[in-house]
Amino acid sequence: MLGAFLGQTPGLFDRRFLLHLLLPSLGFCLSVSVVLAGSGLNIGQALRTWEGMSGSARALAGLALLLAAGLLASALSGCRTAICRLFEGYWTGFAAEAALRQGVAWHRRRCDALHRAPVSRDGALSRYPLPTRPEDFRPTRLGNVLRSAEQYPQVRYSMDAVVVWPRLYQILPDPMTATLAAARADLDAGLGLSVLCLLFGVVGAVEVLWEQGPWSWFLVLWWGGCFAAYLAYRSALAGASVYAQHVRVAFDLHRYDLIRQLGDEPPSSPEEERDYWYRLCQFWHRGIPRDHVRLPAASGSPLPAPVPDHTLRIPLPVSGYFWTLATALGVAGAVSLGLY
Repeated sequence: MLGAFLGQTPGLFDRRFLLHLLLPSLGFCLSVSVVLAGSGLNIGQALRTWEGMSGSARALAGLALLLAAGLLASALSGCRTAICRLFEGYWTGFAAEAALRQGVAWHRRRCDALHRAPVSRDGALSRYPLPTRPEDFRPTRLGNVLRSAEQYPQVRYSMDAVVVWPRLYQILPDPMTATLAAARADLDAGLGLSVLCLLFGVVGAVEVLWEQGPWSWFLVLWWGGCFAAYLAYRSALAGASVYAQHVRVAFDLHRYDLIRQLGDEPPSSPEEERDYWYRLCQFWHRGIPRDHVRLPAASGSPLPAPVPDHTLRIPLPVSGYFWTLATALGVAGAVSLGLY
């Protein structure tokens, strides 16, 4: 959810479209063209195919390559929110339910383990939601990092981040918006590159299967695409951590500016502030007049300590599902090539 409502940041790719989207898309289209022309990793055959083309055919091929890269970059830019939600773990379908349950359970156990260790407790607060709110956990690392930032204003100020953010963003100073845009661009660039790398692995592997090429080419293309996609996802995680921290800072430093813009006086105590934001969010979200609702008493009470889960389970992370599936498909493809 955080990736969706924070994706409203304007001008996200205005200055970075070329570096973060167009160039990776051009590299993807060029790599796919080489694979298709060379029937795998046969670079020499691809070069011979290129040299055998006339000058006009080369010009048309280059123009088509640039056009395809531009269309692909535009598609990635338009789908950046959907891509982010996919990597966050917002999946639907019968098969996704099992992965959701297993992924959430694994991350909850990992979060509890981090909280029980004093050395890693501070790091857990920026990587996971509070263990006392299990309904906020997501099945992926990216989803938990962004959900932790979304949960932050709710826990500190009883503020619904999804409701308040579009209004708070309008009054942020230019340096803050520029920092948010840069961090968000790094996050989306990593996710987009991960998608392109995975697509390249799929296209290359399918091409080798279609041409009945050597199994070594299949493994190199398939595993190379998967490994590059994983590395790009890891870089997106680093960008997500920076982005989430900037979001927390924006709420901390500029929430009083929003109160003044609304014509109200800042509350004089933390309890009054939590009550103020709760009533205001209820008014914005549900249309309930602010004098008709009050913050529930339980919302201001201390959070209970996490309860350890002593149930014996096999700790298989979500990334393990990815590598298991990738291994199964790679072995199946290599075996099918060996049967030709």
